Amino acid sequence: MHFPLESELTLGGLPSAIRTPDRAVRLPNFGAIRDHFVVYLDVLGIGPKLRSAKSPADLESIYQVLRRVQQVLDHPSHAVNKKEIGRRNREVGKRTVALSDAIVMAVDPVSSDAASFGPYDVVCMEMENLVWAQAKLAEEGIFVRGGIAYGKFLLHSDILVSPALVEAYRLESKVALYPRILIHADTLKRLLSLPGAYAYGGEHPFLGSVLAATDAPEHFMLDYLQVLGNARDSDWVEPRLFHEYQTTRDSKRKQRLLNLSAVKAMAYTLQTHRAAVRSAAARATGARVLEKYLWLMRYHNEVCRRMGGFPRQRFRAQELRGIQWRKKREV
Repeated sequence: MHFPLESELTLGGLPSAIRTPDRAVRLPNFGAIRDHFVVYLDVLGIGPKLRSAKSPADLESIYQVLRRVQQVLDHPSHAVNKKEIGRRNREVGKRTVALSDAIVMAVDPVSSDAASFGPYDVVCMEMENLVWAQAKLAEEGIFVRGGIAYGKFLLHSDILVSPALVEAYRLESKVALYPRILIHADTLKRLLSLPGAYAYGGEHPFLGSVLAATDAPEHFMLDYLQVLGNARDSDWVEPRLFHEYQTTRDSKRKQRLLNLSAVKAMAYTLQTHRAAVRSAAARATGARVLEKYLWLMRYHNEVCRRMGGFPRQRFRAQELRGIQWRKKREV
């Protein structure tokens, strides 16, 4: 039996190397653990499915949903190009872990990419990727709720220790309530204090284009539907419009076609999102679950209003009151 020498003791008696029959497991350098931006995501609907799972097919169905979430979040083990995604994640200091019905993601502001592009830009890029992931999953009918926090993060030898994760979980479970990802004003201040933020002279594209105010004081949410709609405004959802744009020589006509295509692309985005929310609401198994999707309907209509109206893509008053969905469950 090995008794640690005095020179091996650290942290008030813990041995710097824990002896096992076949190898010595080195402890991490706790003084060198860095602060990360930590995201905790809950995949809605997975918890009840896990509690009622009775067959291998049930578990496989749950696994496939979580696998899809990891794919969209660029986890290398579920990517088509595992080596490329793994390399990129290392360069930006990104780690992703699946915990049953939850996903944990951490981004290290001190990474090889941060040395080249600046920590502020690298973290903002990953937050924008998170918004895109949330939007893409929503279109597929997979909705998430989450929190973003800043603080220490350690994942070592399958042991995860992180005060920031505790705070991100608190935001998700106690404050977010609905299918949204929240970030506190204090965490935004941390983001704005990163090297490179000053280069924008007070104008921060990430804050202005990705975040929206909420009913929770000092909390902001990732405005995924607005971001998705804005990004799609350059998509040609109708080939005939693109063909006419290419063939016409009238510059004013070209601009009108661009404007028309942007409106149609946004309408397509809203229709796709509305269909996914309707489908989820129709499957809601109780009043508390239904309320989450009623909130999504209100959010959807708010984005319609912000984008200039889109009355045909909105949820109707009867849907917003939940009458339609409650009647479906009673039939």
